[in-house]
Amino acid sequence: KIIDKTNTLLINYGFHLQNIYITGNNNLQKVDILNIINDKKYKTIFDINLFEIHNNLLLNEWIETVKIERTLPSSIKIQIIEKKPVAIWQTKLGNKLITEDGSIISSKNTVKNDNSLLVNFNLNMAAFYPKNKKTKTTQLKITIPNYGIIPEGKKGAGHKAWTFIDEIVIE
Repeated sequence: KIIDKTNTLLINYGFHLQNIYITGNNNLQKVDILNIINDKKYKTIFDINLFEIHNNLLLNEWIETVKIERTLPSSIKIQIIEKKPVAIWQTKLGNKLITEDGSIISSKNTVKNDNSLLVNFNLNMAAFYPKNKKTKTTQLKITIPNYGIIPEGKKGAGHKAWTFIDEIVIE
């Protein structure tokens, strides 16, 4: 009962969470961060467990580091540094982003395909075999999807993303 009266007093004097300021989130959506924070469970600004929020945010595969501070009377500030993907790993289950240290960012198939193709190559292999030779391979098809536009500030910004292929082995 004393705690309820104290909380009511604190709330009346403005010590309740009104603002959450988030910086550094380029790929991670603000709504995802807010879902992790779950600010509805806190009554006053002092009820907010910054350590718990910090640890929960670090569980997100996009977040490299995070700094959280309480600013009285009614705000918290969250500074995020996201992992930086350097490569796309294409698998049968979807595409994943790989960071420089080899960690994988895979949530929600983060690499979006805009359904345009960089290469759509189809070759009839019969032209490469003598007419009387039977073969199991009749066609070679190579499809390379485009993964969007290169972001501003990066080499090639504003153009379609690049795909580098230096060798194709057919067995």
